[in-house]
Amino acid sequence: MHTCSRASASTNSKQRKGTPGLVATVVKELYPGRLDTSTPHTVMLLVKQNASVSVSYSTAWRGVQQAKSLVRGYPADSYRDLYSYLYMLQKVNPGTKHKVLLDEQGRFKYLFVALEACVEGFVAMRKVLVLAACQLVLAACQDGSRHYYPIAFGVIDSEKNDSWEWYFRLLKTVIPDNLELVIVSDRNLGLINAVAEVYTEAKHGYCTWHLSQNVKMQVQEHW
Repeated sequence: MHTCSRASASTNSKQRKGTPGLVATVVKELYPGRLDTSTPHTVMLLVKQNASVSVSYSTAWRGVQQAKSLVRGYPADSYRDLYSYLYMLQKVNPGTKHKVLLDEQGRFKYLFVALEACVEGFVAMRKVLVLAACQLVLAACQDGSRHYYPIAFGVIDSEKNDSWEWYFRLLKTVIPDNLELVIVSDRNLGLINAVAEVYTEAKHGYCTWHLSQNVKMQVQEHW
């Protein structure tokens, strides 16, 4: 004879409710250690098949974000570990240069990192620095076999004059300015201004791939 109380039935109902946490658990089991997952629509079906619970699109989306955070970690936690990471980075790579810049409210703004081993290796590389950037900046070069070789990393708020100049002034402390140095980049105005301001002796060239893409875009717009 069935004797479940109305209260216990209510409790079981709540436990079976589809939540972002439940979605995250299912996704974590099906995509262990992966940063990429299926779309929310697919996740909705997976939760239904594996947990016998229906969830909305928004719940599936929030659950996927939780699952990604379980793999990647949370930004706040990562920021708290930043200074410890930089300390250990310098300890195991003596001579490594790094700097963190905060804004007026004490919030993270810019980051610069140049490993000493990479800086030392630049002596044997072609004296051409290639800049690639969005919010993550990378100054790299090529060795004699055309293999890319990283020199210095940076995290900036956007491609503006101030952020570029800050990055280049720190880059100049590890890669000095001289007439033999060539800096290649796209035609970002802030980058061009910063190179002219900081690296006054080095030559500045433009990436032919970026130029070709700009031409292609202009042709498509006027076609």
